[in-house]
Amino acid sequence: MRQIVSACFPKAMITLDRFHHQQFCLEALQEIRIGHRREAMTEAANARDGFGAMIKDLAESGKPLVDAEGNPIRSDAAYHPKRLRNNETKAELFIRSRYLLMVSLEKWTASQRERAEILFELYPDIEKAYSLTHSLRMIFAQKCDKEAGRRSIKK
Repeated sequence: MRQIVSACFPKAMITLDRFHHQQFCLEALQEIRIGHRREAMTEAANARDGFGAMIKDLAESGKPLVDAEGNPIRSDAAYHPKRLRNNETKAELFIRSRYLLMVSLEKWTASQRERAEILFELYPDIEKAYSLTHSLRMIFAQKCDKEAGRRSIKK
């Protein structure tokens, strides 16, 4: 790409600004979140299918319809996914955490703080990626000369 630009625009100066660097970091963070979301969606679909298969097997075997804890269940019972302490499923957690990962933690609402706490507790890699992205944002936000900025980035 660099050779094409040099050939087509010999006097052009290639620059990378802070906003593009931040955008690349945020995109990488969102890719991590989306990967975990896909896993959670697959896990939920498998659990739903497994629940349906369990109901079907119990009905066909003539055994009493009870769940793993021994609680009675109906043959037409609907599957209810496991909920986290903020009453969201994992899939909902990932969907609703998109915005909070894009902004500084000082701008989070109380529900976003709780959601982030749960998300970071369950997925430490997302917390690490968010921390690095936020650190870069803070380096770009500080008022300093280029050399001080370079030292901060190296650190």
